[in-house]
Formats: sequence, C-alpha cells, structure tokens
Amino acid sequence: PIALTDRKDAALAIDADDMEIQGKNIFIYKGKVTMERADQSLLADHAVYNHKLGSFEANGNLRYKETGTELQGERLTLNTQTDSGTIDNAHYTIATTGASGDAKQIEMVSRYLNRYHNTTYTTCDPAEKSWELQAEQIEMDELEGWGSAKNAVVRFKGVPILYTPSYTFPLDERRKSGMLFPTWGYSEVGGGDFSAPYYWNISPNQDATITPRSIGRRGLSLSGNFRYLNSDNHGEIDASLLPSDDLTGKDRYQFKLNHQGDLETAQLVNPLSYQINYATLSDKQYLSDFGNNLGLSSSDTLEQTATIHYNQDRWAVSALLSDHYTVGTAAEPYRRLPQIDGSWSSESANNQLNYSVEGQFVHFDHSSNSNAERYWIKPSASYNYTLLNDAAYIKPAVSLSQSHYSLDSGSSSSMSVPHYTLESGLFFERETTTHLHTLEPKIKFNYIPDGKNSGHDFETNSDDSSESHSKDRAPHTKVVTLSVASDLLSNSDGTKLLSTSLERSRDFRSGRTEDWNNLIGKISSEYGSHNAALKIHLDSPQSGYTPESNYTSWSNYNSWSNTLHTSYQFDNDAGQLMNLGFIQERGSKKQLDLSSAWEINHQWGLFARYNQELISSNKHRLEDLIGVSYESCCWSTNFTRRKFFTGTDSNGANEFDTTWMLVLELKGMGKLGKSSNLNQLLEESILGYKSKP
Repeated sequence: PIALTDRKDAALAIDADDMEIQGKNIFIYKGKVTMERADQSLLADHAVYNHKLGSFEANGNLRYKETGTELQGERLTLNTQTDSGTIDNAHYTIATTGASGDAKQIEMVSRYLNRYHNTTYTTCDPAEKSWELQAEQIEMDELEGWGSAKNAVVRFKGVPILYTPSYTFPLDERRKSGMLFPTWGYSEVGGGDFSAPYYWNISPNQDATITPRSIGRRGLSLSGNFRYLNSDNHGEIDASLLPSDDLTGKDRYQFKLNHQGDLETAQLVNPLSYQINYATLSDKQYLSDFGNNLGLSSSDTLEQTATIHYNQDRWAVSALLSDHYTVGTAAEPYRRLPQIDGSWSSESANNQLNYSVEGQFVHFDHSSNSNAERYWIKPSASYNYTLLNDAAYIKPAVSLSQSHYSLDSGSSSSMSVPHYTLESGLFFERETTTHLHTLEPKIKFNYIPDGKNSGHDFETNSDDSSESHSKDRAPHTKVVTLSVASDLLSNSDGTKLLSTSLERSRDFRSGRTEDWNNLIGKISSEYGSHNAALKIHLDSPQSGYTPESNYTSWSNYNSWSNTLHTSYQFDNDAGQLMNLGFIQERGSKKQLDLSSAWEINHQWGLFARYNQELISSNKHRLEDLIGVSYESCCWSTNFTRRKFFTGTDSNGANEFDTTWMLVLELKGMGKLGKSSNLNQLLEESILGYKSKP
C-alpha cells in the first residue's frame, strides 16, 4: 500500500500571473496557475477557487499530481475538503504499477478511490501499447489494492482476444476474491480445453481457487485448490472431478492432500511433528489424459503416508504408515503398517570414540506377496583423529547391520553384516594478497567382508549406488574412493570465484590391480563399480551480474542391480542449460534423454526435450517437446508443442497424444494460459530448469 501524506490542516498555496477576487470567497486565477497542498499539485492556465466550499475548477494545459498518480486533462473540479472531483478527457499514469491510459472522465470519489469512465488501461509504454484493456468503467481502490473493470475487452497488438463483463486485477501484492483470467489449450485426443478459475480470499490465512473446466471431447469438470496456514499447522488440498468422461464413460478424478504441523504436550520437552501426504487417481491414465495439474510426482507411484516424529538432544524416534498408488508399470511396493524408527548418538567430538545406534521395526503388507515383519539394528563406532592443527584427519569406523525376518508363512531368517570404513583427508590453504586457494584431497576405503542377501526384496527403491547395500542385502564390497576438491575465494569478501571437485572409485572385488589410468572410462561387472564426477563452477563478475558455469558429468554402474546411469550437464546459471543422459535399468529400460533450455538474449529463449526408448523390441519415442519464449517490458509469451507416449492399444500398437500450450502474460493484469502447468512441465522435462518467478 502507498504511504499517504497527511493533508489535514495542510496549508494551501496558490500562485498565478493574475488574480481577481469576486465577493468574499471566489478567487479567479489566470496564467501559469499553480496550486500545492501536502502531496497535491496542480498546473493550469485558468482556475477558480471557492474558499468557503474548498472547491477548485481549472482548465487549460491541465496537470494534476498526488501520491502515486499523475493526471492530465481538459477540465478539473476538485474539492479539497472531501478529496473528490473530476477530470474530463484525461490521460493518467500510475507510478506504483507503471500503468497508464485514457478516460473520457476520471471521477475521484475519495482519496483512495478513482473511477475511470470509457477508459483504457495498459502497463506498456504509451508509445508502444502492445496490449490494452478497454472498459466501460475501471475502478481502482488503493486502500484495498485492487482494480475492477466492467464490460472490458482485452486487445493484443490491436486484436481483441478476450471480453469479460467483469474482471478484477491487482494494484499491489494483496489478495482479493474474484475471477481470474480464463485459460485455454488443445490436445489431439481431448480437443479444446477451456477453464474459468475463481479465486476466493477466505481469510488472511486461508484461500481457495475453484476452476470449472470444459474439455471438448470429454465434458465438464470441476477442480479446486485450498490452502491454509495456522500457528501450529499448514497444508494444501487439491482435487478434480470429471463425472462420466465422454470418451471412457467413467468418472475421472484426482486428489492430493499435504498437511504438516506440530503437537505441543506437557510431558515432552519438544513438540511432536507430524505430516500427512496422500495422493490418488481414478485410474493410471489420468495424468496423461488430463495433465499433471496437482503437481503430483511423475514417478511410478504416488505416496500415501502419515508420519509422526520426535527428537530430543541426541536421540530421535518416528512412526510411519505408508501405502502407494501405482501409476506406471512398476511392481507394487510393500505397504508399511507400521514402520517405527529410532536412533541415538553420543556427543560427537574429535579425538575421542563416538557411538551411535539405529533401529527399525517394519510390518510389510502386500496384496499378492507374503506379509512379513523385519527387525533391524545397527550399532556403530568411529574415531575422528585429527593432527597437524586439524589440517589432517584419519577416521576409522565400524558398524554391524543385523536384520531378522518373520514371515506369515511361519518361516524366519536373520542376516548380520559388518561394515568397515577408513577415511583420511588433508586440508591445504595458500593465501595471496587477493585470493585464498584451498585444496582438499581425500581417500576412503569401504569394506564388507562377505556379501549377503536375505532373499527378500522389501525395499525395491532402496539401491544405494555409493554404499551398495541396504537392510535386505549387502554385496561383498572392497571399494577405494579417491577425491579432491579445490576452491578459489576472494580475500576481500569471501566470494567463491572457482570451485572444482573430482572423484574416482575402484572396486577391488575382482582381485585385479590394474593401473588406475587403464580404469578410466571402463564400466563393467568385471571391475565392479566405477563412479566419476567432475563439477566446475566459474564466476566472472561482468556487466553487473555474475554468471556461474557448471559442467557436470557423472556415470554410475551398479552390478548388483544391473543399472547404468550416465549424465552430462552444462549450466551457466544465466538461462543456458543443456543435458545429455543415458539410463539402463535391469534390461527393461534403455533410454536416451536430451534436453535444453537456452536463453538467446534478454527477450528470446528456446527449450526442448527428446526422450527415446532404445530397446530394439520396443523402440519408440517417449516424449519430444519444443517451445519458444519471448519477453518484453509489459508482456511475455511461451508456446510449447509436446508429443508423448500414452501406452499401447489392444493390438499392442503404441499410442501418443500431442498437446499445444500457449501462455500470454500481460504484466500487471495476469496470464492467459496455464502458466503453472507449463512451468511444472518444463521443470519435470528439463533437468535443472527453474521457472522465472
């Protein structure tokens, strides 16, 4: 809100080339008339002031200013006692929003409220006017921070693109109930797609958006979003419903709940924290048919969990209830009904023995596999020995992972796995007059003497490529990891100018001792696992900004799960991003993934993705996306075409859908098109992409 100057009892000063007095209260001013009072100022060729009524009438080269607003016109009436008046055939400029326009008449109802009759409104430069709102009446209320238009037409490049009998728009960051801009899109399968959202500002800590939606070949749907923020909890609820889809004949819906908070109890020192996440769909094709409007994960499963957690000092305990809704073709995960975790650690310090213990109980439940219970405990001990004034350290550690299983069938089994690590590192500093250079070489040895497998696979998503073991299985491990990191910092302010890191791992399970140089680039089960990561940050303060360049490449092969992930990324943190990826998992997935978001200049940008399944028996395109963006001072637009794989028909033939998404933002008014959907799509499709705020 604008900070307004107090006009009460403010002095009124009037000056002119000539003045004439009629009676006791009428003053007539001619030639270069100026009036000033508090934040008000008036310039005119001719003015009449009634001292008794506190009223002005002025005309000729008229210019009137007050806080945040400048008005020009042919004739003005102004009452200084009520802050009301009119200006005919006016042009206005609003400094707070950068808006301007013309009006047949501007009615100053009060100090906070103006009405513009037969008017226009734009945030573009008056000489450009790429877009303009034309309305029978616009009302702007600075006290409430909102404007409203009646019988309005939006023109873009002179072409009418929208008519609305009523529309509200923001003058600042405050919220208000009202209709939002309608959105539209098109899909080859669903046809035209039109939505008319309504925003409901329920209270300062609650709001909702209700959106009727018409999908050409499917019918009418309704969706809603509700957000709340209380002193001890907050959350969000999203839901959509399409009764009797015209294409499938079935009801289609999606629902998502996120809720988290704290519970204060007199018996506990710290509050209990809890979280509920629940997401479900009417069917597995919902996301591909209707779009991921709820921000649901693009993974194969949707989480349905409830968690409660407590920690105090050096110990913590939590309880979890977990289920999933399976979206893709992945195997159904086990439900955890419940899972209870606990941990304790001694006070960590250098040059002394440190202890910790972790434990877990889980009851695994499955619709088709055997149910089971697992008891797991892992005591650990480590000693961080420092020397050379903390410039070097040696840290041996040992742990014992013990799992016990009890199945519904009556059988039971146990698994006990020791794990040894030895880590050592050095820290070097070299200081010059302008810079500080650091160098940190490290070496770590991981050793699990005997590989063990419980025969159970309860944690299907728990592969840990760095440690290569979980609570259910632990392969024989003999891995040495060498790494080095280096930073270059400015002595003046500590700014990091250059950061580099390199890591290489070697698994000695084969017993081979081949020279390190011959290992580079080899990824095979014969030599186990080789992990490489190179990351370079380059900062160069130029032209008032500091771009950062990240060159990242990593490759990982896990012989236990037969998975290979390779990725290369370039990101200069200035809108130029490129990814190259290859994924192979258990022989069932072999994909090439190329993506990029490239800002050509401060106005134009391109983004694209190509994702291909390479397995010869089922080679097909998973997704291709291409788009272009443009941004000017008062409007921006994004256009995207996306073709994606939706599944197979009854004959086994691949099926695809193609969508077109257009977003037009009129700055100061709102967006035409599903900007949130487009931003989410790009963030999911292009690794590392972040939408502009």
